[in-house]
Amino acid sequence: MTGYCIFSMEVSTQEPIIEIKHKIKHLLGIPFDSQILTICDCELIDSLDLEDYPLVSDGTKIHPSTTKQTPPPPPIIQPPPATKMKITVKLSARKIQIDVDETDTVRSLKEKILIVEGRRCGG
Repeated sequence: MTGYCIFSMEVSTQEPIIEIKHKIKHLLGIPFDSQILTICDCELIDSLDLEDYPLVSDGTKIHPSTTKQTPPPPPIIQPPPATKMKITVKLSARKIQIDVDETDTVRSLKEKILIVEGRRCGG
């Protein structure tokens, strides 16, 4: 709601505050969960009736306002994972470094080790 809207409507003192908010939604299109109704700076609670407030008498003005609709925070963008990394493989006689990426499997790693060692794959 940008600005002021002056309106009046009849309500009963036995009427729950949530019902009054539904009437305002029907009349002005403001979602009831974003409405704040006050009397003398006292916020009215949805589950209570108007008669629960001793300040209310015939002709009492209820002041509606709306909560600011803040947009949801932007999603946190994670940097893409490093696609290449270097691992060190300890063999019985020495250590070797092999480049791998996130799609490598244990099988493909074994094949890379065999290639570096100069052995044939599958044999």
